[in-house]
Parts: sequence; structure tokens; C-alpha cells
Amino acid sequence: MLMSDPKRVLVVDGDATALASLRDELSAGGYDVLAATNAADALRTLLADGPRIVITDWSTSRSHERDLCRAIREHEGAGFVHVLVLTDAGNERHVIEAFDAGANDVMSKPARRGELLARVRAGERIIQLETDLARTTREVALQNARLAIVNEKLNHAASTDELTGLGNRRDAMARLSECWALSDRQGSHLAVMLLDIDHFKKVNDTFGHDGGDEALRGIADRLRQLCRIGEAVYRVGGEEFLVLCPGVAMEQAAQAAERLRRAIEQTEIPYQAHVLRPTVSVGVAERTAAMKDFNDLYTAADAALYGAKRSGRNRVMIHGRDATLVDASSATRGLDLDRLARQNLLPPEGRILIFDHDGSIERLCRTCFGQSGMEICVAGREADARRLAAEFLPDVVLLDVGRADGLEIARQLRQNAETRDVPIVIFNTRSSDDDLLEGFSAGADDYLAKPPRPMEFVLRVGTMVRLHVARRELTESNEFRGEQARALNILLEYSHTLAAMDSLDEVLERTIQTTALLARCRRISIMMPDAERRRLRVARSIGIADELKDRIAVRFGEATAGRVFATQETVVVNDAPSETTAKPGAYPSPYYASMPLVSHALGMSGTAIGVLNVTGRIGNEPFTPLELECIDMISHIAASAIQGLLTRKARDEARNSIVVALAKLAERRDQDTGEHVERVTRFCVILAEELRSRCRFNEVIDDAFIANLRRAVPLHDIGKVGIPDRILLKSERLTPEEMRVMRTHCQIGADCLRSVLEKNSGAAFLRMAVTIAESHHEWFDGSGYPEGLTREEIPLEARIAALADVYDALRTRRPYKEAMSHAAARDIILRGAGAQFDPAVVEAFFAREAEFERLAADLPEPDEPPPEPPSAMPIQRYSGAAESAAPTRA
Repeated sequence: MLMSDPKRVLVVDGDATALASLRDELSAGGYDVLAATNAADALRTLLADGPRIVITDWSTSRSHERDLCRAIREHEGAGFVHVLVLTDAGNERHVIEAFDAGANDVMSKPARRGELLARVRAGERIIQLETDLARTTREVALQNARLAIVNEKLNHAASTDELTGLGNRRDAMARLSECWALSDRQGSHLAVMLLDIDHFKKVNDTFGHDGGDEALRGIADRLRQLCRIGEAVYRVGGEEFLVLCPGVAMEQAAQAAERLRRAIEQTEIPYQAHVLRPTVSVGVAERTAAMKDFNDLYTAADAALYGAKRSGRNRVMIHGRDATLVDASSATRGLDLDRLARQNLLPPEGRILIFDHDGSIERLCRTCFGQSGMEICVAGREADARRLAAEFLPDVVLLDVGRADGLEIARQLRQNAETRDVPIVIFNTRSSDDDLLEGFSAGADDYLAKPPRPMEFVLRVGTMVRLHVARRELTESNEFRGEQARALNILLEYSHTLAAMDSLDEVLERTIQTTALLARCRRISIMMPDAERRRLRVARSIGIADELKDRIAVRFGEATAGRVFATQETVVVNDAPSETTAKPGAYPSPYYASMPLVSHALGMSGTAIGVLNVTGRIGNEPFTPLELECIDMISHIAASAIQGLLTRKARDEARNSIVVALAKLAERRDQDTGEHVERVTRFCVILAEELRSRCRFNEVIDDAFIANLRRAVPLHDIGKVGIPDRILLKSERLTPEEMRVMRTHCQIGADCLRSVLEKNSGAAFLRMAVTIAESHHEWFDGSGYPEGLTREEIPLEARIAALADVYDALRTRRPYKEAMSHAAARDIILRGAGAQFDPAVVEAFFAREAEFERLAADLPEPDEPPPEPPSAMPIQRYSGAAESAAPTRA
């Protein structure tokens, strides 16, 4: 917005006279006046020229004043504007509306010059006050920001150790209190470590305080680097450091403390011409039920620290639950675990089950393997050992047979099929020949004297774990390959089956069955676009009720299936989302609310043709990678098959449309209309359906037969395209020579359709169309043409078409004859049974003749008067080749 001028006033009034009057009065008062006649112009002027005072009229007949007031108050670019409204004197409602809309002042019309200028000057004073207030507010905000920065620096200085940059004791105690409260609420573990630099006074005495400060900074930097996510380190005294370990149990804290101790032991801190090699003593404590507050936890760690000091320094001492102190580093002193790891002698993964007498094997095991990714489980009783061995599925079992039940556990593990092959290492304080024989007889794979040498323990146990992990992985790999081979065989059979299918319903049904088999799911659906291509609807499914399936309609881009269809990005939900991670609309609708779920697009060449939804998982287990891969392959195979079907269907429909159009063209050349083709086709379908209900024909006439018949009958007279117009369109009776030419239309039509069939061998309806075109003028008694076929020599579809064609010809008016009534046509067909027509077809006609009569009335020829009953007409016969019994052409 432009720089505003306090002497600039915007006047808004739709009345030109009133507007001019106000402009004159304000100009005379020394104001620069801007004018507008409506709210839109006024707002543009306000934003462009920046007047701070607006005077507007408030009229009953116009509402733009309200819109203007609200727009000024709501538009961020308007700033503070003083709005003065002119309204009719005594109109209280207008005054209330003006103030509600955002006006600052209201004045009665007509405006008196003195009062008007006084109110404008008052507005100027208000604007100045607002300007001063805004400036003061900005200054206060700036001062507050500066104070916040200063306070933050003071707080940081108050909670930070100046020498090391770590948190100081005050910060450490505050954080320890917070962790204690969090542990209270969540019931989680809480452990702390206290570290003290060994012989630090000697460092100060030797190198001075500068050397001591350098040692402190070096150790602080090393601790900062070594601490893991969630841990925090503080300097709480001269040479003491505190490490907080929220959510960490004693065993893990002891392992971490030993890791820190070893790392600092290997640290070299350069100082002037010297190298400082400090060591630390560490005390570790975990929160217990006996502790009242965080001070008790700190005190326990402090006691453990001084226990480490008294025990010779450079070690880790833990404060046990019974207040005893245990040296956690003595068992592995001298054991270089980093070196073993570099030489790949520590297994990177595996599971160890321990049945220990005094906890020494557990401590040694956690110290040696706790940092390498091993899972360690401890059994307290014989029953626990047997149960955990079956549930935990360890890669090695460590048994302390100092207890009487140790050997019995080994025997029972060897008798259990699930644990028979798990390696067992026995530990015993006795190592006589009898003890060894008894241990190996019970099923042990190795035997170690107790306490074991750390190096020997690591190498032997690690070897056992690696060998069993390798054997387990080989077994799992073989099982996976078996499952993979089974899935590939099913997919191969599925692919071959789809290649031979020509029905979309069959493809969808087989796709769902194959998906259910490979994905082990009970609820599967395939959704495809509706006719409008705006929503997805269920085309095929299992596990969804019909009444629910019919209601499912998902817009493209909405819900899970809609987004998968729009983006072609697969959605896999193996676990139900939590309330904190769920995004609105990101998970399945109630129709597919069960988990796990997969929604996969059916697409080809970047174009989606549907969506495969897979849920209702048996056992509710997450989908495996192999199952997801199978679903992906099924989706691609199904998409290819469906796309092929749709392409063939579109091609067939286009081809059929062209052929049918040619058939209708042939009919029109014979003065017939499209209604004739439609009627004859529907007559044939009625006869076929009736014959199908009879045992004699129910194996011949099926859905495919009727579908092909419906498409083939319109082509029965396509051969007429080869008949000259002088014969085809002749209104008198044909001469014998002309009749001979006319009869050739059967062979012409058959030959024409055969040429099409040679290029479309898969079109079954074309094969039927050939027989109908060639044989629909054959007579049941053998006197028809062109071949003089008799009885069942005439194809069934041709016998059906013969009756339907004659009936329609009888009922239709032509230039050379009048239309017959249904009764007259019925009599002729009755007399033709066994001669011109198949008696079985005639029986079907009489069973459904009411439909024939109704259809003839529903689809009349254009401008055709109601047919009149003709006199009885005898059946006409030809010698040799027969002519139709009806007075029709050929």
C-alpha cells in the first residue's frame, strides 16, 4: 500500500449530488478528497492510494456499504482505517448495523459542515493514537525478543559447564528428576553411570591445571561422541561425569559402561609435548523398588563408583538389587572384543538361552555378546528352560549343571522335536572324565569348565551360534524356495488359463481365486471404473455381502482404492495405524477396514484399468515379501488379460457393427427396414429359448449358442447385395429366370461371410452366420434351395431362422403384397410343419406365439397400416428347388 496521507479522505456514495456536496465541504476544510460510487471501486482506491479516513453513506436500498466496512476490516492490506458512516437521522437500526459492520463513527444526514469537519479531525486524532500504539507495540516486542535471547544465554550459562560445554550438576539433577518422573509414569527402566577420572590429582600435579583442563575437555568430547541416542552426559564435579540412561536396564547399562571404559582407556589426549592416557572408574546403578527418589539412585551409583575405586580403579562396578557391588569388567579384562569383531569371530546375530546357577554365565555372556546384536534370554527354572527353548528358538543353549536339574534339561531338549538340533554347551565346576561322559551322554555338544576363560568362551559359543544360524538360514531358504516354486507353478497355470479365456467374468473370477490361494485371504475384490469413468465399483469379489458390494462407489482419487487407481501406487498396510500416526483418509474405508491390507492397481502402460484389494488375512499375519510379489505379478497378469479382452471386445464390436451395417444395407436394398432385421433376430431368440427348455435340444442350445444366434441372424440376407436392382426391387412377380438369380443370394451371402471368417477364425458367430445365410431357404422335406437339404441335414440355426424369416415376411407389407394378420400367418406356418418347417420349431412357435404377435405390434414398419386378414393361401411348391410358402421374394 502507498504511504498514507492523514489529510486524504475517501468519500463513497452512489448519489452523485451527495458525493459532490461532500467533496466540496471536505475540500474547503483542506482535505484531499478521493471519490468512489460503489464498494469495489472504493476498496481498490483504498488499497492503491492509502486514505486513512473513509466516509460512506448507509442506505436502505443498497448493501455495498456493509460489504465495504467488512472488507476494510478483513483485508490485511488495508491497515487501520477510520470509517465514518452517514445515515438517516433517528434510524437506530442503521446505526447498530453500521457499528456491527465495523464503522468507527456514525453521523446523521444531511451532514452539517462544522460537525462533519470536527468528526473528521477526531478521526485523525484516533489514527494518530493507533499509529503511536502500533509503534510502541513493535518496540515492546523488540525489547521482549532481546530479553528472551539474554535469558536464554543466562539459562544456558547457568546449566552449562564452562570448561567442557557439557551440562553442569544443576542441569544433571534437573534432568535426572525428569527421568525419574517419566519412569514413574511409564513403569520403565532407568539407569545411571558415574565416571571418575583415575589419578586426576597426579595429572594436575604433573602437568598443572592447564593439563588437567585439557584432560577434562578431551574426556568430555570422547563421552559426547560415545553416548548413544537417548543417553545424556554431564560434568557433575571436578573430575566426575554423570551419564543418564533412560529406558535402559542394568545389564545394558553395564555393557555400555564397559564400552565407555574401554574406549577411554584407548584414548590419547595430546598436551604440549606430552600425550595423556587417562582411565576412568565407573559406577552403575538401576532404579529399584526400594529407592524413594532420584537421590537414592544417584547415591547407589556413587557407592558403586567408590567400590570401583577401592577395587583398583579402571573398572566398572554395578550396584546390585541387594545392594551388593559386582565387578562387571573383571571377567573380560584383557579380552579385546573389538579385535575379535574385526576378525569376524563375534557372530553378528543369534539367540542364546541361558540356564544359570549364580548369574556369572549371564554376565559373561552379556559382556561378550551384548554389543554384537545377539538376543539373550535367561531361564530361572527347569520348566522355564523347556518352555523358552520351544518359544525363543535359541541358536545355542548354555546350561550350568551345577544344579541337579541341568542335565535333565539337556535330555528333555534332545527329546523335543523343536529343540533336538539346537547346540547345547554345558558348564560345570567339575571336569573329571565321569563328568564329561555324563554331560555328553545327556546331549551336550560342548563342555566348558567353570569359570570359563573369556577367550575360549567367546570362540566356542560364537562358533556354535554361527553354525546353527547358518543351518537355520539354509533350512529357511529351502522352505522359501519350495514356497516360491509352488507360487510360480500356480502363477504359470493362472497365466496359461487366462490366455485361453474370452470372458471378463471368467478372468475376474480366476484372478480372485488365485489371489485367495497365494495370499491366504478371505476378502478380495476387483474394482473397475463405472460407465461414466468417475467412480470405482466392485466388479467381482469374495467375502463381501451382495447388498454391501452394490453400495460401494469410490471416486477416483478418494479413499484407498481411489488413490491407488489415480496414482498407481500400491498401498500395503500390515498393521493398524495408531491414533498419532494416522492421517485423515490415508487408510481403508469400512468396507476394507481389516488389517493387513494390500491395494494394487491393475494397470498397463501407465494406464489403470482397475484395482485389486486384498484383505481378510487368515491369522491376521503381515503379508510376506513373497506374497506381496505374488500379488504384484497377479495384478500385472490380470491387467494384461483384461486389457486384451477389452481390446478384442472393442475390435469385435467394431467388426460386428460393420457387418451388421452391411446386413441392414442389404435389407434396405430389398425395400426392407432395420425393424425387419431386429424382428427376425428377436423371433429367432424366442424360438431358441423355447427349444432350449426341451430335453431334445438343451445340450445343443446354450448361452453361447443364443449369443451367437443373436449376432448371426441379422446377416441372413447379406447376399442380396449381389442381386441386381432390377430384380431385387421389381414390384411384379419374378420370372423363372429372375427367380433363379434371386436364389443365388444364399450362396453369395455364405461365400461373403466365409471370406470374413477366414480372417477372423475365432468369431464363432460368423460360422453360424455362414450356415444361416446358406441354408435358411432349405425346406424340411428337402424341396428347398440351394442344396435341397432335408430334416437334420439342415443346421438347427437355419431351421429356426427359416420360420422366423417367413413369419416376419407374412406379417409385413411390401409393394407386391399386403401384410397378413397373425392368425393367417399362424395357419400358413401350421400347414408348413413337416414340409417347409421343422415340426419341433413349429411347436416352439405355437408355445410362444403370443410373444411373436406382441413383438410384431411393438416393432411395426414405418407408416404401415394394420394388416388385414387375407384369404387362405395354399402352400406353393417348386419342382426341384422350392420357393417360399409365403408370397415373398426368394
